[in-house]
Amino acid sequence: MATISKYPRSNRGEMFNKFWKRTPSTSLCADESFIYGRQRDKEAFLELILSSEAFGNCGGSVFAIVGMAGVGKTTLAQLVYNDHRVMNSFDFKRWVFVSDNFDVVEVTKSILQDPEFTTRTYNGNDLDLLQSMLRGKLSKKKFFIVLDDVWNENYKKWEILCKPFAAGAPGSIIIVTTRNKGVSTVMDAISPYHLNFLSNDDCLSVFAKHALARTSFSEHPNLLAIGRKIANKCEGLPLAAITYGGLLRTNLNHHEWTKISESKIWDLPENKSNILPTLLLSYDHLPPHLKKCFDCCSSFPKDYEFDRNELYQLWEDKGLLPSTTRKRIECFEELLSRSFFERSSHEESRFVMHGLINDLAKFTASSSNNNNFRRDLF
Repeated sequence: MATISKYPRSNRGEMFNKFWKRTPSTSLCADESFIYGRQRDKEAFLELILSSEAFGNCGGSVFAIVGMAGVGKTTLAQLVYNDHRVMNSFDFKRWVFVSDNFDVVEVTKSILQDPEFTTRTYNGNDLDLLQSMLRGKLSKKKFFIVLDDVWNENYKKWEILCKPFAAGAPGSIIIVTTRNKGVSTVMDAISPYHLNFLSNDDCLSVFAKHALARTSFSEHPNLLAIGRKIANKCEGLPLAAITYGGLLRTNLNHHEWTKISESKIWDLPENKSNILPTLLLSYDHLPPHLKKCFDCCSSFPKDYEFDRNELYQLWEDKGLLPSTTRKRIECFEELLSRSFFERSSHEESRFVMHGLINDLAKFTASSSNNNNFRRDLF
């Protein structure tokens, strides 16, 4: 598998490093026995990409899977990538893990890399030569390329990367997974697919699979009630269910399960929790003024539904924004597009923060009181 590894930035401080891990390269093997609540999404997305007659400007139709951190975008892309209808329909397939460093040379080299011949590497940095080689590989072939975890909003970089794709055959497809709707806009994606949260029952199944190596509590009925409480706390986020389940793997002590159900995200053992680093990566990519706007939202209780004007007033009271309607709308829409806010399911004009995002806001806001920590963190 071709990947571009992402390392933590060298200037991150010691306190941040205790929450941070090197982002792992993506595995292409999605064990469907561990995945719940995504079959409908898989079929809907496959129908979208395989039935589309559109042909993008970059030499292939671009489709984006958009959603907040930990919701399962990569998992859905894996399910589609390994589906027999995709396996049998394309001449050239590649998966590239990109993350926040959109280096055109490195991405091109990763697409060139044959996963079956991992010892054959491309060490040169001559982009013209690399793109010429890739053009030759793609010539008249129907290709299927996944770019996983993309942050790039620079259209020029995307335009340069796409040059060799024009050599491919009609019907070629590029899939992008991203937390930011703006990325899909830059890449001119067709009908971005917004991935929603799991149901509480599906979260319970994910949690049980990782905590008990079973899909139910039939052998441990005394843990069902507390297990359901933990699953509900995950609020539809599979990453949370997986992490909590991993913490309790083979641990059948009811007291320990109760402790987990009452913990805060940042109280989880630092060497086992990957929720906070994942969310911090989203926060780290906000411009400074939006970080301040987001920190301000820490005053909202969990599940609190707010409207735009209420938030605008809060920002103005804190002296965070000039009193112009345009600037307020821009800031709000940016946070909304990056999945820090979501629309209320009860009223279209109101918004809410996912519970884990609310936890993140409280964490980042509290860190702002420690200047040394904040300087190291960001």
